[in-house]
Amino acid sequence: MQLARGFRCFLLATAVISAAVGCSSGSSDDAKIAANKARRKPPSFVRLVNLTDTPLSLREPEGLLCANVGAGEVSKFTTLRQGHRDLTVAGQDGAPVPAPFDVPSDETLSVVAVPKGKSFVCYWLKGEIRKAPDAGGNLQAFAVTPDGATRLDSSELKTLGPDGKAVQGGSVAGEVTISATVGGSPASVAGSVQPDAPYSAYLVSVGPLKGKGLLVDNSPPKPTPGNMAAGG
Repeated sequence: MQLARGFRCFLLATAVISAAVGCSSGSSDDAKIAANKARRKPPSFVRLVNLTDTPLSLREPEGLLCANVGAGEVSKFTTLRQGHRDLTVAGQDGAPVPAPFDVPSDETLSVVAVPKGKSFVCYWLKGEIRKAPDAGGNLQAFAVTPDGATRLDSSELKTLGPDGKAVQGGSVAGEVTISATVGGSPASVAGSVQPDAPYSAYLVSVGPLKGKGLLVDNSPPKPTPGNMAAGG
C-alpha cells in the first residue's frame, strides 16, 4: 500500500509540474504574439501615376500591384509592406524599369512614370493626402519634370475658383483651375473638386501631357452594398 500511495503521489506531482510547464509555455507564446503585434507596423499605400503614352504596370517580385494603368491615368492605391522593395514598372513591350524604394510604415506613396527618350524613368512621391482634409486644405500640387517630381508650395501655385477669383489657402470646392510654372513653362489643369475630399494635382512639363496635368481624387473607394455584405 505504501508503494501504491507513493506511486499516486508521484503521478500527482508529475501532473502538477506538467500543468505548470504548460501554463508557462502558454504565457510565453502569448508574450511572443503580443511582441510580434507590437513590432508589426501599418503598411503604406502606393499607386502608379502614368504620364507616358503607353499603358504600364507596377509590380513587385511577388506579383502585380497596379495592372495596366492607361496612358495619362492614375491607379487606385494598394497596400505595400514596410521595408526595401525592388519594384519595377513595365509596359507590354520593352524592359522593365527599376523603381526600388525603402518603404516606410503608414505612408502614402506614388510612383510617377515620366517619359524620357524612347523609354521612361520613375520617381517617387510621398506624403500625399488620402484622408479627410485637415487645416492644410484638401489640395496638394506637384511639379513633374524630366528631372523629378516635387511638391509645389502654395506660393508657387495659382488656383482659381468657380468665380474666376484666386483661392487663398484652405480647402477649395467646385470647378477650379490650378496652374504654375513647371520646368520654365506654364502648366495648368482644371476640374471639379469636392470640399470634403483630398486631391492631388500633377502639373507636367514633359511628354504627352506637357503644359497640362492631372487632377486626382485620392479618397479611398467607398464600400458598395455588395462588398459590405460580402465582408460581413
